[in-house]
Amino acid sequence: MTFSEYYEITPTSKDDWFDPILQTDTLLFIDPLLLSNINLRPFLGSYEEIMKFFKNAFEIAAKSERKSSDLFFRKLNNMLLFPEVEELCLGYSISTKGAGSGRGFSQDILNGMYTSIEAGLNNIDRFENIGLFSMGIGRDRISDITANIIKSDLIKYTQAVVKKYSDKITTKKFPIHNTKFNMKTLVWEKEIVELPVNPYNNKGILLCPKKILNIDSYMSKESFLDYVWDTKNSDIRDEFSFAIKSEIDKKNIINIAKKHTEWIALYNKFMTSRDFSPYDIENDILGIYQPSRASFNYGEENPISFKEPNDQKTFDKVVGDIINYFADYVENNSGYKLLWNDNKTAKKETAAQLMFVALAKSLCKANNIDLSRENNLGRGPVDFKFSQGYKNRVLIEVKLAKNNRFWDGVRLQLPKYMEVEDITKGYFLVICYSEKEIEKIKELQKVSIQISKEIKKEIIPIIVDATPDKKSASNLKD
Repeated sequence: MTFSEYYEITPTSKDDWFDPILQTDTLLFIDPLLLSNINLRPFLGSYEEIMKFFKNAFEIAAKSERKSSDLFFRKLNNMLLFPEVEELCLGYSISTKGAGSGRGFSQDILNGMYTSIEAGLNNIDRFENIGLFSMGIGRDRISDITANIIKSDLIKYTQAVVKKYSDKITTKKFPIHNTKFNMKTLVWEKEIVELPVNPYNNKGILLCPKKILNIDSYMSKESFLDYVWDTKNSDIRDEFSFAIKSEIDKKNIINIAKKHTEWIALYNKFMTSRDFSPYDIENDILGIYQPSRASFNYGEENPISFKEPNDQKTFDKVVGDIINYFADYVENNSGYKLLWNDNKTAKKETAAQLMFVALAKSLCKANNIDLSRENNLGRGPVDFKFSQGYKNRVLIEVKLAKNNRFWDGVRLQLPKYMEVEDITKGYFLVICYSEKEIEKIKELQKVSIQISKEIKKEIIPIIVDATPDKKSASNLKD
């Protein structure tokens, strides 16, 4: 359910705020480049505030010793704490629970700052440039930094929306951390703020303009590499011995930035001279918003309940029933339509994964089962883990049949994840967009049985037919 649906608001064409899904985070991020170009109160000076913050941080870093006994170093470490702003409902999480204090992230920023200083940069033209000097800073972290520093502006923006719809929106006072940074004491301050209530976690809601949201940051390691590869190709080939761009990983991008800090200024000038657009949420060609929104609503309108599992056998049955519920929704209740764009192109794998989360989440909560995204099990990302304590656990990987590495998923990746996590059962959920793809994977059942015998664990394949132009279940009864 979205903010507008819960509060029964019908946004007008003048409403430029993003309408967040309240049960989960949407895979969107605040893009500082879009923020710096926005002509909307109260964000007219927001980017300048971020740069002022980092100018002070660089000055402190330049005069501090890089050790915990140094007072300035400790102050700087605390200054650079940027926890996920969970009130925005944006980011990677499949809940709206934030990513903790940001203590480890603070170290990533510190490393980036000190590395840039060692490379000769005692300040930066764009704060996003910090990401060029640290492995751990990507789109999510840049978004978290931005959201924390401009939080007071986000609060003002949200309160203006509340004022417009005061007859419909319920508010409550919430303690909000990192609302202001005191430059004299070098301490983040918190305030008690009146905000709309999120009924799914009883926390506050912060709204932000659609104009500053993107699926990726325009300024990033990847875009810096694109720029220097296009403009400094011969230098890169001669100095770093790279024959093709795909050979250059994040570590190598950092080395290039350290070696040629003058290229960063040219890159900044190039990027800020161009026109950029936010992610088109209405058309949602990647399927990161509309499929989740519709699927959550379907799940709430068509609830099913199970006997709460109390052992591995009943746990496995409930998980299997949840997966089959998703398959039935896609195949027989028009869910497949959410996986296709209006121009008849199929959406990417992420759309199917987010649809699955949307349907599964409410069922999991009702049955005391945790659904989490697993990001780093062995050789890459598995998709999700169902768990009830430590004993009852199941892994699930969601793949499109057209994925070039489809067979690696069932033969290599899922077995490896199950081994690393010591989990005995895994589901391999496959989405097919055409009859040709269904034919392609006809051996999946046989392969899954063979792999299960080899690893002495159980892999269960589930094939979901998302081919277009199906009749709905109600029409099939006619």
